[in-house]
Amino acid sequence: MIDARTFFNELRGAMVLRCESDQDSTGLIHIAENIVAQKILQISVYPKYVGSLWTWLEDKPVKIIARFDLDASVKKGSDRENAISKLSGEINQVFKRGASGAGIFIPAHDMDLFAGDLLPIRDDLFFNKDLTIGLDLNEIDTVYWEGVFDFLNKLRVGSVLFYLSDTKKATDYFIGRVYALFESIGDNYIGQLQFALGNDQSKIEQVWRLCEKMRPYLLD
Repeated sequence: MIDARTFFNELRGAMVLRCESDQDSTGLIHIAENIVAQKILQISVYPKYVGSLWTWLEDKPVKIIARFDLDASVKKGSDRENAISKLSGEINQVFKRGASGAGIFIPAHDMDLFAGDLLPIRDDLFFNKDLTIGLDLNEIDTVYWEGVFDFLNKLRVGSVLFYLSDTKKATDYFIGRVYALFESIGDNYIGQLQFALGNDQSKIEQVWRLCEKMRPYLLD
């Protein structure tokens, strides 16, 4: 494995900051200062931090993406309608507070249901805003990739973020999932690919090198 500093310098233009933990005002200021210093162009945060970060970053070329989880337990009926209405209201509010987009994390098996919910309001809700969908790589078997791309294209998703809910699986399992993604994607999806792999240089480098070899046009 190459030196971490050299490797992350190589990734510089493709790096996004994902803020996982709760932060106080001092912590947020520190994050904002480092984003500017490191020339990172996008940050993913909880909705409650959007307003504060925008205050410090409004004149900088940094996109603030608010992160939402779709409640997987709500499947149908009025509860489902209320959950989607609540989600769309919260997304609208973060846009008013300065967010450039929203990242919505959904169970892969809920894609069709979610598409039906969001498609009627997609253009109004995300007018001039970025839509990111978060999916768990562990939930997507090779045979499902065509359905994933159909879903992303139907909603005109600007970027898709893949993460791992279970990071303890064997390395070859993880590489197999990523390989299947790059092998399947071709021209089936032309949006941005993002990966949230935690503080794991090995996995980050494996994804980068595999993309570099199989789909170099996606490196950015």
